[in-house]
Amino acid sequence: MSIGQSDPLSTASGLLHLVNGARRGSTNSVNLLVQRCWPRIEQYVARRGAETPDALTNQVLAEFLLSLYRLTFESDQHVWSYLHRIAKSRLIDERRKLRAEHIPLDEDDVDVPVSESFDQQIADQLAVATLLDELTAEQQQVLQLRFIHDLSIEETGERMGKSVSAVKGLQYRAVAALADIVASIAH
Repeated sequence: MSIGQSDPLSTASGLLHLVNGARRGSTNSVNLLVQRCWPRIEQYVARRGAETPDALTNQVLAEFLLSLYRLTFESDQHVWSYLHRIAKSRLIDERRKLRAEHIPLDEDDVDVPVSESFDQQIADQLAVATLLDELTAEQQQVLQLRFIHDLSIEETGERMGKSVSAVKGLQYRAVAALADIVASIAH
């Protein structure tokens, strides 16, 4: 690209038009959107040390395409900003996962008999699953995103298509409902 020539992907090159076409279900728009966005996203994640830039780029674009039905964009720049946020979040997730995989064993963990530890884990998981079944699907989802996937309130809102205040309220009600369930079981 010569000096003074703008990047065709960052100008009003029809990216917003492709997003709108993809939202309407145009396979051609989806394919062109992926073709235009792929190199830039892959370069972004690769420069920031992604273990598998290709796979991470695929994940970012899949998440983006799945969220199109509930999003509106005012410009190509808004599309790029949203893609950047998704890519940044997935990079953070990848780093957290890699860090968790490389945590050395503690000597106390090694001394616990396997069967006792495993049996207790299964019992705990079944108890939690039974409690969660009493919640609504949205309450289960907000708790899963916040506490199992360790997403921020903002990231949870993006995934669920809800505002920050709606996520906070939903999380509060879910925790309160769990507390009520536990209290009723204890009595």
